[in-house]
Amino acid sequence: MNSALQPQGQFGIAAVILGVVALALAIIPRAIFEVPPPWPTQSAPKPQQVVEGGETFQWKGATVTIGGTTKEVPPPPPTPAPASSKALFIITTLVALAGIAVGVIASWRERSYLLAGPALALCSVALLWHYILIGVTVAIAVLIIVALLSHLSG
Repeated sequence: MNSALQPQGQFGIAAVILGVVALALAIIPRAIFEVPPPWPTQSAPKPQQVVEGGETFQWKGATVTIGGTTKEVPPPPPTPAPASSKALFIITTLVALAGIAVGVIASWRERSYLLAGPALALCSVALLWHYILIGVTVAIAVLIIVALLSHLSG
């Protein structure tokens, strides 16, 4: 048979490689080099009220201030995400989207579903990595609660 007519799986292999690279870009810098995510991880601080002057009395955790003026002190502005974090996020997204595109081409052109399927899965996991971590954490917490409840009931 002529090998030129047979699909070689080159797009499928390229898609798998792009998927592995995208997943590595999503996991390794944050896990090993502690690169923060490009979005804020804490809620914005609220302004604080400060009383100037007057007399303050405290008793059992309750505070009463008589007289004085109340001023709102704005919180300091949040620190912006580092440029390296944003660049890494954009590169990861571009590599994952390129892997998805090449995986779709591989499944359409080469009928290489054995390579395109895992490639698409790897790229999707790279795009949704933080949500997957949250889901795994919630699942482990639910399993621990179920295990404790079954142990206590039986």
